[in-house]
Amino acid sequence: MDFFLLPASIELARTAGNGPAVPADIEGDYQEAIRELGELAERYRLETDDVYFRKAAEAARLIAAGRIDEARELIDA
Repeated sequence: MDFFLLPASIELARTAGNGPAVPADIEGDYQEAIRELGELAERYRLETDDVYFRKAAEAARLIAAGRIDEARELIDA
């Protein structure tokens, strides 16, 4: 669960204006990592009965898809 929840939480805080901007020199790598996180979340989110793992993976998948508000609602629920 933490594998998905930590980066999802960081991105939610960053996009809410609570965190620093991503430095320009790593912006491409950062966005690629978010995309890859979404791919992993898509692959693993339905392979468990753990509701917390599924929620964290779904939030990561939503973030990778640019659906930040939906991810925030899911985590806050």
